[in-house]
Amino acid sequence: MVDVLLQVAGVTHEEWAVYRAFSELMSNRSDKERPYERVKPSMRKAFERKWKEEKVLDDHTFDVALSHRA
Repeated sequence: MVDVLLQVAGVTHEEWAVYRAFSELMSNRSDKERPYERVKPSMRKAFERKWKEEKVLDDHTFDVALSHRA
């Protein structure tokens, strides 16, 4: 089987052994914990809206974009 990998994919024996060990490690780990937390787009947009609403200018700060709303 490994000889077929050498001919088809150009993978050496060492590279194949490292890949198999890494894939087994990741498959065992996937049941326990994720290496990163997935952030859904809706959560990101909600965070951006919240951050935008909390943005308060100081009394001495002049912002042209906010002057036409008053």
